[in-house]
Amino acid sequence: TYYEVYGVILENYKPSTLQSKNFQSVNRNEDKKDKLIRLLHLSHMQDHELLHAILRQSLLTLQVDLGNGQYRIISKGNKASFQHIKDGKYYDFIFKFLKEMAYDSDFETVQYQISLSQIIHTLSKQEQNYECELRLQMGDGYRWVRLSFLRLDSKEVIPRTMLLSITDIHKMHLESDQIKTTLQQAYDAAKQA
Repeated sequence: TYYEVYGVILENYKPSTLQSKNFQSVNRNEDKKDKLIRLLHLSHMQDHELLHAILRQSLLTLQVDLGNGQYRIISKGNKASFQHIKDGKYYDFIFKFLKEMAYDSDFETVQYQISLSQIIHTLSKQEQNYECELRLQMGDGYRWVRLSFLRLDSKEVIPRTMLLSITDIHKMHLESDQIKTTLQQAYDAAKQA
């Protein structure tokens, strides 16, 4: 991990051991170490910034331990629908909470894909994430949301931790549907002319 690598670099970095005849070669190694340390800092900052961007846009964000199936809440948006959720088991979240809120046919479509075993399998094969969309009951009606499953650990190992983010995409979905309808109408009008 970042901290393990960073810690090893700092442990091995001992400027007091410099000898005058080896100063130039050691200095080049120090430059490489400094560059690596700066790179690690930047990559950590980018990950940190990405996480903050996800949290700002998210209605709900969970960190899921794929080994034991437990999740903990990272953030809750301002929608009342998600305020009563507590830390717990991923299975319960999917089948007691999400299933109750989801539009029936949408849940049936994604149910297998978002099961814990399938998510582990999918995240093992894919680069970093998996997404799907469904409608959830929120307030006065159903709204389109995107479920984003982001792998948090190295892609060289079996996934152990993921982030599940639920984002409201209702407006974007409606605009997309409107564009499709407009294009279809234009196509039909051109076909008749």
